[in-house]
Amino acid sequence: MPLEGDTLAAAIGSAQPLRIHRELCGAEQAAFESALDAAAADVETLTVACTQEAPLFAELAANSPHGEVPLRFVNIRETAGWSSEARQATPKIAALIAQAQMPPPEPVAGVSYKSAGTTLIVGDGATAIAWAERLADKLDVCVLMTASGPGTEMPATRRYPVLSGKLTRLQGWLGEFEAEWESTNPIDLSKCTRCNACVDACPEGAIGRDFQVNAE
Repeated sequence: MPLEGDTLAAAIGSAQPLRIHRELCGAEQAAFESALDAAAADVETLTVACTQEAPLFAELAANSPHGEVPLRFVNIRETAGWSSEARQATPKIAALIAQAQMPPPEPVAGVSYKSAGTTLIVGDGATAIAWAERLADKLDVCVLMTASGPGTEMPATRRYPVLSGKLTRLQGWLGEFEAEWESTNPIDLSKCTRCNACVDACPEGAIGRDFQVNAE
């Protein structure tokens, strides 16, 4: 992978030209130790554009006579230029090096929650039931069908509750939520035996295989 020291130095705003090393973890290890000394004297963090030998460089930094020097690592080989387009990778390499030199982001507040595995799936019948079938072995699922999708059929077995209606309120957060809904279907799915007798008996064909009644 070709590296252009002068171009990279200009791209990241370095006043000093960048020296390119080919064997920094081997024959040129003394150059890394010199960089450690310079970083320790200036109280700076040293950026190393190699992650493969990070353990070795970290050990050398920990054993520095000036005290442990903080290191940052960035992978420019696989991330930016390890391809047939490596000769056009200089801008991306410069961006990766510049990003590695930025201060770490401020920590954000953590959010904890406790889930009992109860999952409410709300949506059209076909989609909601399909997801319930995928998740029922791992979670305690409940389906609220808000619409009768094409090809919707009720599950053959009662592995989980299936309700139908309009969601009127949903509040709370992951691990602690409450939902309310209004029934819009004359058939109470919690009591339906799914025998299909009503589907076969309806002269208007107004009852689908999802036991939703077309009031029109």
